[in-house]
Parts: sequence; C-alpha cells; structure tokens
Amino acid sequence: MTATQPSLGGPGWDETQLVVAEYSNLRAEIVKLTELQFQTTAVTVVAFGTVLSLGIQQGNVAIILVHPMLSLILGVIWLHYANLIARIATYIRDSIEDCVGYHNLGWEHYVQANPLPRGRYAYWGIRAVFIVSSILALVASLQVATPDIAVALLYVLAVTVTIATATVFIIWWEPAPELSSSRI
Repeated sequence: MTATQPSLGGPGWDETQLVVAEYSNLRAEIVKLTELQFQTTAVTVVAFGTVLSLGIQQGNVAIILVHPMLSLILGVIWLHYANLIARIATYIRDSIEDCVGYHNLGWEHYVQANPLPRGRYAYWGIRAVFIVSSILALVASLQVATPDIAVALLYVLAVTVTIATATVFIIWWEPAPELSSSRI
C-alpha cells in the first residue's frame, strides 16, 4: 500500500470499493480452493500408482488395500473444498451481486442461468477418480492375494470403505447449477 492509498475500510473508501474488494477476495478464495481440489485429485492418482506398484512389487496385498482408505479420506477433503466453493459462490450471488446488481458483477448469476452442457458428466468426471481408483485397487490386489483369514478381513474392510466412498459421493452434494433440475 502506498502512502496515498487509504487503508481498507478507512476514510476515503466508499461502499462500492469495499464491495469490489470483498468480491475480488472471495473470487480469489474460490480459485485457491479449486487449486486445492486439483492437488487432492493428483495426490489420489499418485497414491494409487504408488501403492499399486509397491504392493505388486513386494507381493503384499495389504499395501494395495490401503488405497481405498486413502481415497475415502482424500475424497471427503475434495468434497469439503467443493462445498466451501459452493458456499462462497452462493454468498457472492445472493449478497454481493444482488446488492450491486448482477449487471455490474454477475458471474454467479450467469453461471446459474447458463450451466455447462452435459453438466452431469462434468460433475462426475473428477469425482470418479476416488471411486474408480478404489475399485481398481481391489481388483489389482487379487494378483497378489493369498487365501488367508487376515487377507479376507482386509478385503471386507477395503470393500466396505469403497462402498462408503461411493455412498459419500452420491449423498453429499454441493449445489451446482448443472444439477439444479435433478440429482443425477
């Protein structure tokens, strides 16, 4: 801040400047959360490759079956970011854009009025990484599995966690303009 700039919210700032500053900061927060979502997805893919290669190389089914648990945890984190994004977007639309007029600041109104074509497919695109990688870990682990009660218990746990991951993604929805007419 230079000596000639007034401090945020201090004398010299009018309501419009404060609203624009808030809008800009909230949009930056959405960008950061989106980046965190992509990083979480990347960690899931890297974790899958790592546990798969290590588990097969060492012939250890337990290593491979760790992935469904990691996938559930990372998937819930990803969904948390998605819900934070939706919450911020709703605030921008309802509190800022409605206040200043969506003809002045109107991105969230535009997104709601003009959803992406085939939005349901885009909605499930990234989410599938968490479920599909868990299923693939289950299938790949069969290569190194031995008939053993401990292995059977690990499979029960891994299948249960994979079902939980799918269930969480089916039940836990964030508001999305692409899905405003239906839930699938």
